[in-house]
Amino acid sequence: MQAAPVSPPRPDIPPIVLLVDDDRDALATYSAFFEASGVWAATSTAADEALDAVEELKPDLIVTALGFDGETPGADLVHSLRSRADTRHIPLILLSPSDVAEVPEQARAEADLCLVKPVAAHTLLATTRRLIEHSREARRRLERARNRAAELSGRATAAVTKARHLAAAVESRRRLCPQCGNSLDWIERGRIGGSEYDYYRWCLKGCGLYCYDRHASKWVKLA
Repeated sequence: MQAAPVSPPRPDIPPIVLLVDDDRDALATYSAFFEASGVWAATSTAADEALDAVEELKPDLIVTALGFDGETPGADLVHSLRSRADTRHIPLILLSPSDVAEVPEQARAEADLCLVKPVAAHTLLATTRRLIEHSREARRRLERARNRAAELSGRATAAVTKARHLAAAVESRRRLCPQCGNSLDWIERGRIGGSEYDYYRWCLKGCGLYCYDRHASKWVKLA
């Protein structure tokens, strides 16, 4: 599956973080701290509803709890986001209520980072900013690489077009040997005594080396 185009980040707006947890107190604490620190924070209390929020907000990073009401839909959310071309680039932090080793193996592999709850707000904010900056730098590099690839592709296309035009021009200048009728390849244009001539290769049938005076419409045998 081909990756969907990723828009380069805009430096003039604050990063947007989506916080997903069924613990409303934790959401309130984190979102208030993030907002006070200059980071836009959106919240969702259900993992399945978070997908709609991702569609609408296009967040720079997602923090999701692993467990909701004794289940682990946080792992399913991470997998869904990693499976989609338009969201797989978004950094993901997974918060586990117990040891990280107990997080499902696939979720650990797909998340950018797994942390054990509770996580201090300032620690989560610092981690969030670091991952966002790394993600943005990766996207900037990708954008530069794509631009460079497009530039090189354009140059290659122009070179091929030029070569085809040259080949067509050379082909159009081919003439038939005045002695045997064999096709003669054009070499270059030059002057003899002030007159312009088209020079041709040796006739492969041994007739000799010729040039052609296009103004006088006559052949001149050189050797």
